[in-house]
Amino acid sequence: MGAPDCPAGFVTKADLFAAFARSDVCVSEDQLERWRGWGLLPSLRQVGLGQAGGSVAHYPEITVSQAIEANRLFEKKRSKEFVGFELWWRDFEV
Repeated sequence: MGAPDCPAGFVTKADLFAAFARSDVCVSEDQLERWRGWGLLPSLRQVGLGQAGGSVAHYPEITVSQAIEANRLFEKKRSKEFVGFELWWRDFEV
């Protein structure tokens, strides 16, 4: 069974990291998960691929710009509280 199509309004992990590369932003999978766990990024949609098939994650499209902005803010000040406030101030949902 192949991976399900990515729903409208969502991007795949590959799309997400390709967008980071195009924007010359270096964000690791660990950073992405940590930021999501802290509530700085929106939740993903995980779709099962059947028994023993694993799963695939789909990220809301806004994750691209929100993660890029979070990265820029963390470069300015390494504080999740600062970054969370600044993302909220810039109308991102946190």
